[in-house]
Amino acid sequence: MRSERGFTLIELMITVGIIAVVAGIALPSFQTLIQNNRLTTTGNEALGIFQLARGEAIRNNRRVVVAINQNPVVADDEGDLVLFVDENRNGAEDAGDRRVRTYLLPNDSVSFKPLNAANVAINTVTFLPDGRSTVNASIHICDDRNEGLLLQIRGSGQSRLDGAPVCP
Repeated sequence: MRSERGFTLIELMITVGIIAVVAGIALPSFQTLIQNNRLTTTGNEALGIFQLARGEAIRNNRRVVVAINQNPVVADDEGDLVLFVDENRNGAEDAGDRRVRTYLLPNDSVSFKPLNAANVAINTVTFLPDGRSTVNASIHICDDRNEGLLLQIRGSGQSRLDGAPVCP
């Protein structure tokens, strides 16, 4: 007589139990990985917006503004970061200004906290036609775990992303 091939119910239950234990151990670190990736992606996107703004200012020989909205209204076509060419040099987006790009944060777990050199909240960063910025700014990019990145914009117009600041 031939013996049947396959798994017994006990062998199958032991395998399922081992998989459950391994998944239970790996899941928290996987969630942390996702949160860190979301924060890094947001920081890189914001850095790209400010680098694009500087490039647009130089290329168009115009003032370019990045407006930083703390509570954007998506229905009104607002974003957390709105980049536009400031044709009339008033620092606000008007009908005659050309919008270059809008960036909306992927979710509510990440936020921007923009400050100038005196630690006063700001809502715009303007780049001049020669690529310089009108303000030295630090933008804290923080998530709901109070982990974060620091985006620095220098008066020279250069911007860079630094490691974790103290998130307020």
